[in-house]
Amino acid sequence: MASGGRAIHERWAFIFFLAGIGFFVTGTFIQGVLPIIVLGGTSKMKTKDQVVAEGFYKRQFPEIIQLLAMYPNLWKKYYNVPDQYFYTAPPAVQKQIIKGVAQAISDGRWIYMAEGCWQCHSQFVRPVSNEPAYYGHVSVPSEYDNTLFLPHLFGTERKGPDLIREAGKKGVEWHLAHFVNPQYTVPGSIMPRFAKFVDLKDGKPVLTPVNPNDAYASLNPEPTKYGLAVITYLEWLGSWYRPRFFDEWRKEVAEEQQNSQAMQAAMSASSTGNSSSNTSNSNNSSSSSSSNSANNNGNKTASPSGASQ
Repeated sequence: MASGGRAIHERWAFIFFLAGIGFFVTGTFIQGVLPIIVLGGTSKMKTKDQVVAEGFYKRQFPEIIQLLAMYPNLWKKYYNVPDQYFYTAPPAVQKQIIKGVAQAISDGRWIYMAEGCWQCHSQFVRPVSNEPAYYGHVSVPSEYDNTLFLPHLFGTERKGPDLIREAGKKGVEWHLAHFVNPQYTVPGSIMPRFAKFVDLKDGKPVLTPVNPNDAYASLNPEPTKYGLAVITYLEWLGSWYRPRFFDEWRKEVAEEQQNSQAMQAAMSASSTGNSSSNTSNSNNSSSSSSSNSANNNGNKTASPSGASQ
């Protein structure tokens, strides 16, 4: 009887073991392989370099531009990015900047996964529970159509805020303080510390600052390579989808272009008017001189005639 019960126990254990393997394989296929098949393979998806180049040329990266300006030495040291402003740099330098930033975003994503950030932070805004009011516009399939979202990081349980619209919400200093001690910026946060992302130089973090905003003010911190990569990745998330921001920006650009065109038209009209005025003046002066000479000739001719009379 005991041996029979043991056999049944082993049989069920074996069945559950096979079922576990089956569920794992099925889940991997559905969530990992099937999306690539449906999307037509990674060859048809945008590469990281293409995504970053598009973001630069569409001017979607004001925060990353700021990050490049804040730590030029770190970018040169870690990613060989030259210290030049992207929009005035020659094409070869622009390509180098794009490559370095794309690599930083990719590194930040892998660090994000390795540290388990995806377990507490989702990257998908759902059309329920008034989530758009908290996190931004509802996610759409097209924004995940690039290799920087393979595998996807929708998350498993949202213990922290959703991060798919994180770009531009906080500053670089906020992220540095948050890494040193999340309690500085979000009192009551259960997020662990990631002080290894921050180079505090000779300073020491203030564990209980009177003012959380002053917690890092005297430390003059800089991100390490990991910290720089993660911040770049976070400032990239959602940079492509900020309709209100980009509507205002495009309006400003359109106004600038209209003003520039109006100024050019005014200058052109002014120069044309000046040349026409000069031509008219010269014509008037020539006609005036011709008229004067004709009058003089007429006077000379009329004078003898009057004398004979």
